[in-house]
Amino acid sequence: MLLDDFKKYLIEENGVSEKYAQITSSAVKKFASPIFKSKKSLKKIDIKFIRQYLTTPYYSKYRLRMTLPNITAIRSFLAWAYLKKLTLKNLSINLPIKKSRKINIPKKVCKKDIRKILKTCDRRTFKGARAYAVIMLLLELGLRRSEISNLTFDHINWHEGTIAVHSKGSSSVLPLPEDVGSALSSYLKKRKNYKKIRHIFLTIKAPYNPLPPIGISSILNFASRKAGLKQISSHKFRHSLAINLLDKGGTLSEIGQILRHKSIDTTRIYAQVDDLKLREIVAQWPKEVV
Repeated sequence: MLLDDFKKYLIEENGVSEKYAQITSSAVKKFASPIFKSKKSLKKIDIKFIRQYLTTPYYSKYRLRMTLPNITAIRSFLAWAYLKKLTLKNLSINLPIKKSRKINIPKKVCKKDIRKILKTCDRRTFKGARAYAVIMLLLELGLRRSEISNLTFDHINWHEGTIAVHSKGSSSVLPLPEDVGSALSSYLKKRKNYKKIRHIFLTIKAPYNPLPPIGISSILNFASRKAGLKQISSHKFRHSLAINLLDKGGTLSEIGQILRHKSIDTTRIYAQVDDLKLREIVAQWPKEVV
């Protein structure tokens, strides 16, 4: 069917998720229902058809809310149809363009701020060494709060230089960077020696329980304030790792594996960062080159 071909085009050529392609094709189906039901050619779609669809009650049975995603879906379909010579003209230009809401492109913690935050950690003390180790895990491995909180001695293989991460029903083994291993080793030398507690990170005060995820946030909030910075979330360190990997030529698939995303759809948010950088580079080129 025509919509199946369009859906396949969205997935294979545009790289969208199957879910997004399904939503898009559903919007198109409602738009072109009068044509599909009458089994007429798509060449019957003209400016008059679009105007009626947008402004008259004639097509109210098939009309959608004129939200940005729906308009974008129809415009995409019309452009594809013209490319496949299924319509006489490129009718996508006749659809109104709605101003999109601002997209929240992930931002990383700058190197200057990272240095400030790390400097707040007095590694001579148990509290400071713990904070430094936590921040290094966030920065170098992009661990989630819960993943750090759940770390036990069984998860670290010092001989192999690896760390096992368990979260959201899955597990993975990551290389343990030397600077992260050094930070953990320094902290563990100052850690209270409670053999019954296998968790690596403990609270400062007795009875020295395993540090909960909110405790990770508290460490970051304290370090940020002490450094004279606005509050920085643990997730922003994950963004930092992903963007740094992009800068070094990493692929979205590689980033997804390192950040332990269950779906590539989650990783696609970083494609916005890559696209933004590309547009910035192109904007700097001479017009005759572009």
